[in-house]
Amino acid sequence: MRRDIAIAITLCIGCLASAGPASMASAQSAVRYVGCETDVMGGAAHYAAPVGTPRPINAATATALHLSFYQALMSPGKLLPGIYAPRDWHCYAYMGDGLGEVLVSPDALGPQYLGGNLGPGLSLTSISSDSGPGFTFALQVMSAYFPEHLGEYLRSAGALTGNTFSKAQPLPKAWAADSLQRLGDWSVLITTPAGRAGFGTQSGWFVAGALPVQTLIVVDSVDYWIYELRVRLPPQDAALLPAILQAEPSELRGR
Repeated sequence: MRRDIAIAITLCIGCLASAGPASMASAQSAVRYVGCETDVMGGAAHYAAPVGTPRPINAATATALHLSFYQALMSPGKLLPGIYAPRDWHCYAYMGDGLGEVLVSPDALGPQYLGGNLGPGLSLTSISSDSGPGFTFALQVMSAYFPEHLGEYLRSAGALTGNTFSKAQPLPKAWAADSLQRLGDWSVLITTPAGRAGFGTQSGWFVAGALPVQTLIVVDSVDYWIYELRVRLPPQDAALLPAILQAEPSELRGR
């Protein structure tokens, strides 16, 4: 990993640990709203980009000038959570079985994205834990990163499905190469190093490449929806990472 990237990431993680209400409220700015088009699985529907107003962010004006807020429709009249990301990038959204994904990239995007991205970008996935694939993914997340809440999640999932889940079943573990930082009872920051396989490069848009991936996971403590933001920024935008990761949790929790 280049030394300048490593320094920026280290500083970012440190600032998240030390940021409190006073530092978060130090500056109030606004960023441009950008709507993204949405395609629904199998060509079932296509939604035009929504129109919105500038989005507030607790960040210095100099930082806000380099950011935009990207958002797409989940269904007519209903919005997916949005992403704070570098200004003048491109975005695209996709709705599948029990999930919605918003992608932001310096390159033009469309239905052909299909994963395997080696370069910079951001991916925000909202996953319902009560579908088949959603349950499997939620089980991995809860057991590996929120084990203290695993029992209550399984009881909730059992009530929805009518099933009883054995505590004896093998549970997935966290990736060995990743580093973790707990941000709260229901949120965690995972860093997958450059060139390594980890949570940030599994079953998603990114594959292992020359830049690391930061993954912010926020779990809804009521319905156990999983919100997963994966971020891979180029060196020239690395300084934006703290502002993005500080602003996004409130967006994912519905403000």
